Amino acid sequence: MIKNFLKSLGYAVLMVVFPVVASVIIQVGNITNDSLGYIIQGIFFLVASVIGIVLLKRQDSCNEKGKHINKRGLLWFIPIIGVEVIVFISGIDMSHTILYYVALLFFTLFVGNKELT
Repeated sequence: MIKNFLKSLGYAVLMVVFPVVASVIIQVGNITNDSLGYIIQGIFFLVASVIGIVLLKRQDSCNEKGKHINKRGLLWFIPIIGVEVIVFISGIDMSHTILYYVALLFFTLFVGNKELT
């Protein structure tokens, strides 16, 4: 039991290391460009997601997880979609470039993906 606990704790720490490293790189590198910061963080969240998926696939008891989508579980996305719609209704700041919004989308997708793994 303690072995499983320590193993789970190690996996959790491993998954948290990547976002922390991304933030350290941005701070130490004095990166002030928001788009570049989102891209760097998105890449590190992508790496953390891939590692999480690989670890999940290695677990025999978890092979069925994610294969069946519970329709009631999708209801959790309704508040998130509502918040996003409110943001879009309030308007998009056109002073940013398209790269900024692509980087923000990239970052948001991989943060969400990591949270699911």
